[in-house]
Amino acid sequence: MKKKITATKHIVFQTGKASSELVEMHPLKILLYTIGSFVLSLLMQYFKWVFRLDGSIFGFGLNLISIGFVICAFIMIIHLISRVTSRRTKDSAPKQPIKPDLPRKKASIFEAADPEYTKRLDILRKLYSEMTSRQESISGFLQEYFSGSIISINRYESVMNDASKVLWNNYQKASTAVSMFGSAQATADRLAILDGYVNDSKQTVDKMETIIDELIKIQQQRSFSDYENLDGMLTSLARTTSRYK
Repeated sequence: MKKKITATKHIVFQTGKASSELVEMHPLKILLYTIGSFVLSLLMQYFKWVFRLDGSIFGFGLNLISIGFVICAFIMIIHLISRVTSRRTKDSAPKQPIKPDLPRKKASIFEAADPEYTKRLDILRKLYSEMTSRQESISGFLQEYFSGSIISINRYESVMNDASKVLWNNYQKASTAVSMFGSAQATADRLAILDGYVNDSKQTVDKMETIIDELIKIQQQRSFSDYENLDGMLTSLARTTSRYK
C-alpha cells in the first residue's frame, strides 16, 4: 500500500513538472512540438496503410497512438493561443507613472561625519520630504476649487514643482559637501556652507507655505485682490527658482 501511494505521488509530481515546463516553454518551441505531433500522427496512419494493418491489434494500437498525438497537438495549440493572448494583454496594459523616491538618509556614507553636518542634512531632507508629500493634496485642492478659474493651475504646479527641485538640489549639494568633508571635525566655514543650503531651503518653503495659505483664502473669499496677491507670490517664487535652471 505504501509503495502504491509513493508511486502515485511520483506520477503526480512528474505530471506537475511537465505542466510547469510547458508553461515556461517558448511559444516557438510549443509550435514546433505541435507540428511534430501532427506529423507523427500522420506517420502512424501511413504505416497502418502501408502494412495493411486495418482490423488487426497492431492497427488498433497505431490508431490509439495517432489519436494521442492529435490530442497533444490540440493541447499545445490551446496553450500557445493562451500564451500569446496573455502577453498581448500584459503589453497593452497602461503603465503607471513612477514617482521619484524621497531622499533617504545616507547613513552608510555619513557614519563618520561630524554630527553637526548630519544634523543639517536631516533638516534639508525633512524640508523636501514634507513638502513633496503634500503636493498631491494641493493638486487635488486646485482641481476641485479652481478648475476653470482665472488661476492658472498649470502655472501654479510648474512653479511649485520647480521649488521642490530647489529643495532636492540643496539636499544633494549638501550631501556631496559632507561626503567631501569626510570624518574631519566641523569647522565654522564648513558649517556656514551647509547653513547656506538650509537657509535657502527654508526661505523657499516659507514662500511655498505663503502661497498655500493664499490659495485657501481665495477659496474662502473669492476676492480678485487676492488673485493679484497670489500672482505676485508665484512670480516671486518663480524668480527664486530660476537661479537653479
